[in-house]
Amino acid sequence: MKPSYSSSVIDALEAHIAILDEQGRILSVNRAWREFAEHNGVAPASVSEGVNYLHRCNGITGPDAGDVQTFLTGLRAVMNGHKDHFAHEYPCHAAKVLRWFVARVTRFEEKGKFRTVVAHENITDRKLAEQQLLHTTERYRELFEYSGTGIIIVDEHGTYLMANVKAASLLGHTPEQLVGMTMFDVLPHDTVHRYLERNRRLLETGGHREYEDTFDLPGGKMSFLIVDQCIKDEAGRNVAIQSSSVNITDRHNMEAVLKKQERALLEIQDTERKRIAYELHDEIGQVLTAIKLNLHAIQQFGQDVDIPAKMNDCLSLVESSLQQVRDLSGDLHPWMLDQVGLIPSLRWHIDRRAQRSRINMIFRPGTITERFSPEVEIACFRVIQEALTNIIRHAMATDVVVTLARSGSWLVVNITDNGIGFDRDAVRAEPGSARGFGLLSMEERVRLLDGTFYISSQTNHGTTVHFTVPISEPHTASSTTEG
Repeated sequence: MKPSYSSSVIDALEAHIAILDEQGRILSVNRAWREFAEHNGVAPASVSEGVNYLHRCNGITGPDAGDVQTFLTGLRAVMNGHKDHFAHEYPCHAAKVLRWFVARVTRFEEKGKFRTVVAHENITDRKLAEQQLLHTTERYRELFEYSGTGIIIVDEHGTYLMANVKAASLLGHTPEQLVGMTMFDVLPHDTVHRYLERNRRLLETGGHREYEDTFDLPGGKMSFLIVDQCIKDEAGRNVAIQSSSVNITDRHNMEAVLKKQERALLEIQDTERKRIAYELHDEIGQVLTAIKLNLHAIQQFGQDVDIPAKMNDCLSLVESSLQQVRDLSGDLHPWMLDQVGLIPSLRWHIDRRAQRSRINMIFRPGTITERFSPEVEIACFRVIQEALTNIIRHAMATDVVVTLARSGSWLVVNITDNGIGFDRDAVRAEPGSARGFGLLSMEERVRLLDGTFYISSQTNHGTTVHFTVPISEPHTASSTTEG
């Protein structure tokens, strides 16, 4: 029987095509069908005209049997008129080659008889592209969900379309709860209005923006570095905004603390300069004025004044001025460290502070006689100096004990007073204050030497400043020291 359809038409098609009669026998196949059989080691005659295609397929076993039965069910449904068409995608992998096909079944009527068209089309390129897209999508979802960055997507009205766990938790919700809510549901309304206006401008202009902002969130006030970028629809229109945020609250807090410390340092420097200026003016200036008056009297009145008495007075005043200059110099830089080392310098400094403050101060250096490195000596001197300054200004103490001891390769220092004590946490919470800055500078000096620093204080039970610094072998005196 010669079919009325044109074999040249179906031979021109890339799909593998067979035409079946009402019993499932193959009436005709195209060139692509035969070539596929040959390339896969199947005799074309076994799958060509005259062969019952249903029986051939029904005999297939192995891992592909399930797909074959699904296909046969759909094929019979079309042949019996229960369906107008049927399509089924299936794998057909060869050695070292991945392949996928889609089998499409339709039927038509010819001279009162129904014919069924079976077409197998290679869709490998599409399936590989889908796999790649799926992999990319899964990778993006993993990055989206488990990123350390908070990510949300909102539309032009501020409705949340997507959110990862990080971002949703900051807003006090789960991602599932947040999707569908609006920014008005979770943020202050003035903040939302400001953001909607920003978003409107970004959607109009496209691109992205980067900025820092602070929000009142369920977990408290937090600061973020935020990058916003537009999301386009299939037509290329900007329809949503993805916001990626990094929590920089700690950095902002640290910057605020540093600013306070900078201000405190400037205030301390100004206070110290003012003190030195007053001492120069009120003490040394007055002494020099007295010397000038004595010398002027000797010059002007000659024999009428008691010259020896005036000269003795001048010498006494000069000696007093020299002592005041030494004291000022010692406050600016402990010059004795360069010459005699830590222990004699501390003994001199503690005696001088005791005389001035009228506080009973005891210095116990133990058996230490050697020099240490310049870094250790200046750090220990400055920490003890600051501790004594705090005691004199704030502690209302009557007794102070400064103890130094060597323990292996460590120098152990304790400064104990019987004063009123203080709240360590309260003072540390105000690093911008002069007292807080002093404590911080003490701790920082010790830390820079890889030492340990601790303060023990109780109200009305005094305070102990304890610190240790590593020391090496006895050090030869150096001619330079940093203060």
